Amino acid sequence: MKFEVRDAFLVDGAPTKLISGAVHYFRIAPCKWYQSLANLKAMGGNTVETYIPWNFHEPKRSVFDFSGWHDLNRFLIEAEELGLMVIIRPSPYICAEWEFGGLPAWLLRRPVRIRTTDINYMEAVTAYYQHLMPILVPHQVTQGGGVIMMQVENEYGSYGSDQKYIKALTNLMRAQGVDVPLFTADGGWQAALEAGGAPDLGLIPTVNFGSEPDLNFDALQTFHRRNRLRYPLMCMEFWDGWFNQWGNSVIRRSPKETLATVKAVLSRGSINFYMFHGGTNFGFMNGANDSTEDGYQPQVTSYDYDGLLTEQGNPTLKYQVIRDYLEEQLHRELPQPIVSQARDYGVLRPKQRTSLFANLNNLTAPRVSNSPLTMTELDQDYGCVVYQRREPLEENTAHFQLIDTADRAQVFLDGTRIAIRTRANMEDSFFSSESVVGRRLTVLVENTGRTNYGPRMGQVYQSKGMRGGIRQNLAFLYDWNQYVLDFRDISKLDYDLPEVPGTPTVTKFELFIDQPQETFINMTKWGRGIVLINGLNLGRFWDIGPYVTLFAPADVFQIGVNQIEVVQLEGRMIQKLQFSEKPVEI
Repeated sequence: MKFEVRDAFLVDGAPTKLISGAVHYFRIAPCKWYQSLANLKAMGGNTVETYIPWNFHEPKRSVFDFSGWHDLNRFLIEAEELGLMVIIRPSPYICAEWEFGGLPAWLLRRPVRIRTTDINYMEAVTAYYQHLMPILVPHQVTQGGGVIMMQVENEYGSYGSDQKYIKALTNLMRAQGVDVPLFTADGGWQAALEAGGAPDLGLIPTVNFGSEPDLNFDALQTFHRRNRLRYPLMCMEFWDGWFNQWGNSVIRRSPKETLATVKAVLSRGSINFYMFHGGTNFGFMNGANDSTEDGYQPQVTSYDYDGLLTEQGNPTLKYQVIRDYLEEQLHRELPQPIVSQARDYGVLRPKQRTSLFANLNNLTAPRVSNSPLTMTELDQDYGCVVYQRREPLEENTAHFQLIDTADRAQVFLDGTRIAIRTRANMEDSFFSSESVVGRRLTVLVENTGRTNYGPRMGQVYQSKGMRGGIRQNLAFLYDWNQYVLDFRDISKLDYDLPEVPGTPTVTKFELFIDQPQETFINMTKWGRGIVLINGLNLGRFWDIGPYVTLFAPADVFQIGVNQIEVVQLEGRMIQKLQFSEKPVEI
């Protein structure tokens, strides 16, 4: 296959409209990749698009992972075997409602200015690309693969205007062997296009939008004229749905209205459905928005997005109406989509339960310091830190205040919780109604997700944990033990240690399976925490919704006995674990 970009996208010399779908392999278990890609083909798509999150493949500095769930090469092969063209977005920053916009948290361990030519930043990007690009380059269409285009930076015009940085990334990609067309993607207004684009470098500008295609495409054409460009029009992200945040209702977009807008987009250009298949923010990889207007708002575990496929990869009504339209336009019968069935495994009763605080020394060695340390200073990226004052309180003043702490904190005196604080009310004072002399102070601080979009992405905003400290009667308290809890390995839990009512617990269940099958775990009334299956972190739950289920793909199960551990961070004592064949909303 030969691919060129002139005033049209040319495939083997023929003008071709790209009908693409965003499939985030990093949010989908490998057992679901084929279903997702085949359903894209069955809808009439000819291209798949995906971001590549840096922190997914280099979780620790110089530690790279491209195996198992991280096997990008396998995903590309599956797409190519289905005859799909591939658009790759390997920019260091991806946004995508993903933790830190895809940037690795370990970048914060030294002074860094992200998304600039800062030497610490660019050295890290270069080292990453030296491992990533050898995987991507052989898949380029110029070498017989399916990759037709790659992105240099993502929505940079909504963040910065440093053309030296865009040039540095472009040169770096070319030096690593990338020879397919390169593009940028920005909002459809002139300021963003001018700041994020680099026409003198030969980068193809594309726009992201969910409505008003004529307005956005007109802006792109104006940018073309101003810079004497002749490129096809493309919506690189057509927002067919939207992401969700804790405590809000699920955001939905009607199939009828979506189809009408799709028709308008395709009448003038090419399209990439964002999302085609959203998937799940497994583990601690959900991002967050942080703005002056709305404050800090982390995203939920499900990335269903109200896209064309459900979280588990099945077609929606929105998919069907678009498929019917494309089938009519293509003048050929399309294959039938794949539909998978989730299994309700019934109800499980707890096998064992134990106190999280009682197990701190089993899970991790304490770090001792005079002033409390942040997660960055503790060499920790995700999860929680438990701060315990080493000596009992000496003064009887019951007035406390947390200073500059991110993101969510619970404060305990001798195992009794006296306060919960979030970013919205973190520095509000709180009191103990009883004497505090001789009592032990414990503070559990949870990182609920780093900001993935907007001006508050810099180093000063992304540090987690106690950045200031806790005061008693206006005086800071000192002399702390700090316990890092990233929940990557909780195998040393001692379940013989008793639970402590009202404090964080871990509850173990066992599920026997003769044949692994996907399911949903219903966390209604479970409060807040995470679920691990055979040691793999499915993600966060919180009964304020909007979703109160966690999707568990077949890949997390094994034939025989499966261990399910629920880390309940807010002291709920629930006596059963319920499964479901479908997601549950409140």
